[in-house]
Amino acid sequence: MRVAFVSTGYYPDHSGGASISTRLIVDQLRDADHEVDVFTTTGNGTGLERERPDLRELPDGTASILPRRFGKNYHVVRNLDGFSAYDIVHAYGFGALPGVVLEADIPVLGTANNLEWACINWIGYLREGCPEYGARDAIRLARQDGYGPLRLPLKLLFESSFKQLAKQADRFTVQTLGMKTILDRCGYDSSKLTVVPNLLDPRFEQKGKREADRIIYVGRLTEKKGITDILEAYFSLPATLREQFQFDVYGSGPAEDQVRDLITAEGSSVSIEYCPYEELPSVYRDAAVLVHGSKYPEPFSRTWLE
Repeated sequence: MRVAFVSTGYYPDHSGGASISTRLIVDQLRDADHEVDVFTTTGNGTGLERERPDLRELPDGTASILPRRFGKNYHVVRNLDGFSAYDIVHAYGFGALPGVVLEADIPVLGTANNLEWACINWIGYLREGCPEYGARDAIRLARQDGYGPLRLPLKLLFESSFKQLAKQADRFTVQTLGMKTILDRCGYDSSKLTVVPNLLDPRFEQKGKREADRIIYVGRLTEKKGITDILEAYFSLPATLREQFQFDVYGSGPAEDQVRDLITAEGSSVSIEYCPYEELPSVYRDAAVLVHGSKYPEPFSRTWLE
């Protein structure tokens, strides 16, 4: 079977949990003798870029005059030709799913690894307890998200139109039963939703008791991952605990300078470095505690599994 796999990234060319999950899934498909071509929404231009014979980069939408999320889908439609050479297309992540559905003339499988095209203002919706989601909820949550009288109608129109396209995919997979319930309440057909948990890389299956007195953070250094909050919490611990438990940060990202400034200002021994994915099993093995402080809805974080 020939598979077109559309994702937000592909390891090692791109970082992040979705990129790693994409690589693991694609490797398993290829091991099962399926032919897989990967398309990632990571390009900086306006056209399709070929990294390798089996990896192509679609524009990420930043070069479009449209908002990025809409520009990304526009470029999917503009640069792909119906996926006619494939038997199925798998959109890993809902971001580009509307464009894939609009362009594809073959079956489409969508995997939800966030709440994009499910509801407006994900965090606000989750804080309300994930009620049945309708037009009034969309208006209220959009207002909470800062949309005023002039921008609100356009926001609602775009969100509703792209969501209707996404809902037309043939099947969906979600990583938890909770995600299935949320998508059902947000208007997706529950009969098309199947729970498929995130994959575990067998290299992370560690056994035995951990003896190290070391706390670690692993992930992107961004505000939404909560790294600065984690650091402030660690700095507020009694000195005796900080002396007992060394804190090491593994990652990179746009908040790296801010993180280093916090560590320097505190005069702390907290270390920060980037660790290649292949070396992470030994990092986990030599730690006592992993702190995960994400401030946005992650359905099934890779670091929890690892």
